[in-house]
Amino acid sequence: MAGETKQHGASAEILGIVLLGVAIFLGVALYSYHPSDPSFNVHHVGKEYPVHNIGGIVGAHAADLFVQQVLGIAAYLVPPGCAWIGLLVLFRMGLGAILVRAWGTLLLAFSFSVGLGTWLEKLTIRGEAVAAGGAFGSVVSTICVRYLGLFGASFLVILLLLVFTVMATGVSFSGLFVAAYRLIGLG
Repeated sequence: MAGETKQHGASAEILGIVLLGVAIFLGVALYSYHPSDPSFNVHHVGKEYPVHNIGGIVGAHAADLFVQQVLGIAAYLVPPGCAWIGLLVLFRMGLGAILVRAWGTLLLAFSFSVGLGTWLEKLTIRGEAVAAGGAFGSVVSTICVRYLGLFGASFLVILLLLVFTVMATGVSFSGLFVAAYRLIGLG
């Protein structure tokens, strides 16, 4: 029994360290993202087409996947999200709480992507226009605006952002309101 606990502890520690490593590598890859780097969207090789990404060709492909194909600018939430979950694992938070935080973090990034697709169409990164919400945000926001209108889509996105922020962080908005109420001397 004690051996299983030690093994589980070591497995959790390894997972936490791996998640922190992924967060750092992906953060560096996203920081140095360049739309003209060789990737899933750009097919060129050779010395005349240098890779700008600090993470090399793997970093260029990973950054392209997250920025262009999936989340757009919301991709920059993924490294802190991975680091957050990695720290929770390292600090041995319960599995149920970690899963809620992980799902909340993932859904928060996807909701933010839809919000970017709803409110911003394109952004310029290193001189090239990219879909603000990535392919996912663009498609889902188009559907939401079509069926809910801009107000309804915006309301839905804000609601989802609030719900998934609570899931991801465990922060209680009602607790914040009560604390603020007491702080200003009303309670």
